[in-house]
Amino acid sequence: MYLQNKYTRCYYNIIQLAKARATSPDYTEKHHIHPKSLGGTNMSSNLVRLSAREHFICHRLLVRMTTGANKKKMAHAAWAMANQQNQHQSRYKINSRTYEHLKREKVKLLSELHKGKIGPNRGKKLSEDTKLKMSLAAKGRQVSPQARAASIAARKGVAPLNKGKPMSNEQKDKLRTSALLRKQKLS
Repeated sequence: MYLQNKYTRCYYNIIQLAKARATSPDYTEKHHIHPKSLGGTNMSSNLVRLSAREHFICHRLLVRMTTGANKKKMAHAAWAMANQQNQHQSRYKINSRTYEHLKREKVKLLSELHKGKIGPNRGKKLSEDTKLKMSLAAKGRQVSPQARAASIAARKGVAPLNKGKPMSNEQKDKLRTSALLRKQKLS
């Protein structure tokens, strides 16, 4: 499953040192030795406590230890660790070189894996008439306030506060106002 290279050896060295450690650092994070997205489980034998730095390094190593679709999953995980906000975990501060490397890797993998697979017109120029038809079709779609709120929350990386519950008119107005303000800032 994993490539047999120096990155794999380094990865397993970090895991073994963490397992053998007598005392843990002040702050640790749970890490799946064999990632769940690659078939790993939540069993204690597949979990190890790593420092934040070790955890980030292990996810960077996993990108270099895998190929194909698995590499895409690991690149996404490393990218998410550095960029997506999470209410349970603070994000890592990375330097510009690491950011560039992760971004290039993710873009490269996405373009390789999706080449010719997304839609029949991928890579083709659309006529103005076709663009107009697509625009009109999108404008006619009705989206419920709950779906809109969930979409906004997903973009921010935050779970909706009242998932599954109807929203009050006040909540709807607040969401509408904040969406309009964001839209104006982007314009």
